[in-house]
Amino acid sequence: MPQVESGWSHSFMKTTPLTALVLDISRSRKKDTDLHAFLKERTLQVKSMRDPRRGAEILRKGMVQLVLLVVGRRSSHDPVEVLDRFHAANSDIPVIVISPRPKLDEAVSLVRGNAYDYLDRKTLWVDLEKSISRAIADKGYTLSREEKLNETLGERIRSSRLEQELTLKQLSTRAGVSISLISQIELARSNASVSTLHKLTRALNLSLEQLFADF
Repeated sequence: MPQVESGWSHSFMKTTPLTALVLDISRSRKKDTDLHAFLKERTLQVKSMRDPRRGAEILRKGMVQLVLLVVGRRSSHDPVEVLDRFHAANSDIPVIVISPRPKLDEAVSLVRGNAYDYLDRKTLWVDLEKSISRAIADKGYTLSREEKLNETLGERIRSSRLEQELTLKQLSTRAGVSISLISQIELARSNASVSTLHKLTRALNLSLEQLFADF
């Protein structure tokens, strides 16, 4: 599974973890470990099942904030009917559909049925990252303080580097920090040590106080 930028967790203005329901109707007997790992790496709690009726009950009780509907080439249930069932249970929960082989007629029917997104499994990871981020933002969820800090630090380092027209390689040479680590920090995928942040701020002519302003 490719690594892509992450940057959220849930804090409702209420603060409970964001929970995603993975409803798999693909007929595959194997658990989608890559998808589960992807979600858990982004601090999402995951509920997984194959029965749309149980899934609808979960939605009705408000136990999840996001649904990933995994369909197959020959799904065990009609995806459109499952989507209708879910919206009848709780129309406020975004449902993202993941298909191994997108079909135009299926995509049109699901989008008309108010699927939040319809994604191709072949290009899933980057598209899913963007789709979940939009869904979370649309519902007014916010980042946890720790993840917000990581995102802010990454944005500030990247912004300062670009303002000085430095490439990742040039900053790496100046700071004595690997290109891959700088990239991970800028994308909020790594918790940088104070020592690493000190090297980066010195190379960018920033102070730690400037970097951590407002935190």
